[in-house]
Amino acid sequence: MLRDRLGVSERWACRVVGQHRSTQRREPVLAGDDGALRAALCEIAAQRPRWGHRRAHARLLELGWNVNRKRVQRIWREEGLRVPARRRKRQRLGESTVPADRLRAE
Repeated sequence: MLRDRLGVSERWACRVVGQHRSTQRREPVLAGDDGALRAALCEIAAQRPRWGHRRAHARLLELGWNVNRKRVQRIWREEGLRVPARRRKRQRLGESTVPADRLRAE
């Protein structure tokens, strides 16, 4: 992009931007089934909100998807499908209504 606009060399443009030159060699290619995979993952997350990307990947394999685990993890993260953290139990306030000596072992 810088090379086209400013007419500078690839080395100079990459040095200024701070990127490796190898990132400029090949255009990223999106898979054709990427949208369908995202929809399937969102559906799984809606049905099973406590599942993470590992269980979702296993479910996709059961459904017949031939998909890489790392790809599922990346899409899961990009879609923001995080498992909500469990809430901690509230600690009671005040003193116990049961006498402590009654609860001791004999």
